Amino acid sequence: GEITMNNTEKFIGLKEEIITENEDKYGTELREKYSTETIEKSYQKMRKMSTWEFQEAERLNEAILSKLALIYTSNPTSKEAMELCKLHQTWIQFYWPVYNEEAHYQLVKMYTEDDRFTTYYDKVGTGATLFLFQAMKHYLKV
Repeated sequence: GEITMNNTEKFIGLKEEIITENEDKYGTELREKYSTETIEKSYQKMRKMSTWEFQEAERLNEAILSKLALIYTSNPTSKEAMELCKLHQTWIQFYWPVYNEEAHYQLVKMYTEDDRFTTYYDKVGTGATLFLFQAMKHYLKV
């Protein structure tokens, strides 16, 4: 039969669906890179997200892509590029249990090395992923 769910139950189900999809796609490699404990803490943080936090993370993701589309052919050390990096940091902090600059750098570096992520960011324009990486190196002073 059908189950009638309220909005809270639907939201919980949506978050669990996202976690399951992430685990299916990336679970093994994430655990190799970051440890099971780190991944589980990240999942717990997501499970505790309020509706506002979830919507804000989604909004930030869209803002990152929009801003990247506008500036990826410009100077990666520009004020606009640093604003983009700050948006990315804020977005990451919705999901990571603890923010770490080195981990952030490694994540964005991985975007340039993994076709799945390069495709995602380069959908706004060829070279956008590399621009984000170059901007992040400057932002994080690496």
